[in-house]
Amino acid sequence: MSNAHYSNPPVAVADVLIEGARIFGYAAPQSGGPCLLRLSANDTPVSFAVAGGFSPAAAKEGLRSGWCGFELHGLRAAIALGERVEVACAVSGRILKSLSLDADDMPPPPAVARSLSVEELLREVRQPRCSPGVEQLLPFAVNHYRRHGAQSFRDMAYLTLLGRWPDAAAAYPDAAIAEDEKRVSVYLEDLVWSEEFGVKWAGQLPGPHHPDFRFDTAGLL
Repeated sequence: MSNAHYSNPPVAVADVLIEGARIFGYAAPQSGGPCLLRLSANDTPVSFAVAGGFSPAAAKEGLRSGWCGFELHGLRAAIALGERVEVACAVSGRILKSLSLDADDMPPPPAVARSLSVEELLREVRQPRCSPGVEQLLPFAVNHYRRHGAQSFRDMAYLTLLGRWPDAAAAYPDAAIAEDEKRVSVYLEDLVWSEEFGVKWAGQLPGPHHPDFRFDTAGLL
């Protein structure tokens, strides 16, 4: 069964955007993935980001089902370090965007926030590999259902969303629902709305580059 845990290949196509102090966009390889990006100032690395999040723009372009989005942090630090600020593929070194900015171009820094709880910190760490919703996971779930059948789909749905194998009483997708997409979507929604899911993930859905993701990604990434 294919999955999304690969070494990082070079970037083949990318779109890098600047909005205030944010650097974000998408970066997709020819195959494999996800890509690794680097923000640097005068050749000094400032931060790295894996392009494994969901990007609506990438989805619109038909790239990797949308799962090649990224956000690079540290733009203020990069501007302070040097005049030559660049976003590059961390594997090939190819420059994806050169920035001509200074401190005056940056919006005021955000006010100092309160300390985060352990749960909030975990959410921050998990967020880049999580899905914004069930809709973005549906292509992978339907793909798995069609390639491997109802029992394998049920098992992988439980492992992905609840972190355990289903017990003997666990239901299967409702065969009375005619369309595969609807049948799979209803099943996922039932698990996501369960108390058990809320306790495990605090409302976050693992995306296809998350280590707990178990659906077949063949042909989609």
